[in-house]
Amino acid sequence: MKKILIYIFAILLGASIPIYFLLIWEPLKSEEALSENIINISTEDKLNENTNLLAEEEKLILKQKDNQESLFNYLEGNRRESLNLILKKLSILDIVKVNEYFSDKNNEEKIKQGIELVKRRLSSSDYDIFKSIIQNKVNSTFL
Repeated sequence: MKKILIYIFAILLGASIPIYFLLIWEPLKSEEALSENIINISTEDKLNENTNLLAEEEKLILKQKDNQESLFNYLEGNRRESLNLILKKLSILDIVKVNEYFSDKNNEEKIKQGIELVKRRLSSSDYDIFKSIIQNKVNSTFL
């Protein structure tokens, strides 16, 4: 008899929890009360954070031009700009790694690692464009 009461209690408890969440609980009312006060403040903060992230990303991509031995310095202006557009599709960490790998034109192992990273992270069409841009500046065995 004791087992039957425990089973009935477990079934009622198991059924009552989903019913409570489906029929009784109203999460929007509590979230609306909180979000009305937070949205006005957080919207400006998020906009400032987004502009800071974009500024940092632009700095990272433009960093390619700072190093004199960088592979990107050997590209013409149009090719460098189209390469920047392609590299903007990568995450910030990947951009930093690509900058590091391509910082020395003479270090073939780092260039090979950078090309492999770009190949893994970009779509095949973007990688084909990337490959066509740098194919005459890099040993063709890496591509």
